[in-house]
Amino acid sequence: MSHYSRDRQKDRELKITERFISNERITTPIIHIKEGGEPPDLEIALLGDKKISIELSELYDQKLKQRQEFQNKIIALAEHKFLEIHGIYLRVYITFSNEPMRGALNALDSFVELIFDFVEKVYLHNCHLEFRIGTLNSKPPNRYIKRITIDNDITFSNWQSFSAFKVDYINPDLVLNRVKRKEKGLKNYKGQYEENWLLLVANFGSKASAFRYEQVLSQPLNTKFDRVYIYEYFQDIVHEIKLL
Repeated sequence: MSHYSRDRQKDRELKITERFISNERITTPIIHIKEGGEPPDLEIALLGDKKISIELSELYDQKLKQRQEFQNKIIALAEHKFLEIHGIYLRVYITFSNEPMRGALNALDSFVELIFDFVEKVYLHNCHLEFRIGTLNSKPPNRYIKRITIDNDITFSNWQSFSAFKVDYINPDLVLNRVKRKEKGLKNYKGQYEENWLLLVANFGSKASAFRYEQVLSQPLNTKFDRVYIYEYFQDIVHEIKLL
């Protein structure tokens, strides 16, 4: 990881942790947070010169995350091409279908053309009007797009993936594997702190990071960490996992 990327990651971790400790469920009196020794990611100073370590790990479905990142890249490239050619601001909301994007790495340009051609056709047929056109009650434009909405009543360009989704139970093994992975470095700093926390962060507004946790929270966890939290970032909800 480059120095620039590392700084961005550390800044992101700090902002997440600041939001986490400001939650009403976190009652520990905290003076300040600073970067840790890698590991831990961050260090919290308490009253009386006491210190707590915090390790962060994000919870997400890896395959679904990769699919969503690929879809977002398609949309960004199609938007860029439209702006280069037409220089017109549109609002474009796309809901992708569940059709597998086979050969995705080799077919990026084809998918970009698919989105661009459809949007351009709608624009050229309606550019003399203020319009809002969607496919909600009509046949999908192709098998990869479930629905698409396009309008030109906007003062900036805004193309994005948009969909509602069902939130499923998290696989307990995903949580356990993240805990065990973070435990490997714990021995290197455990004795330097009064408590060592693990913060599992999820729910950044996408299906890949959104889960239900009832099953995980109902079973005590065997870990060397003193506390393990799940933090639903988008909703600002904190869950503390029971420990054995």
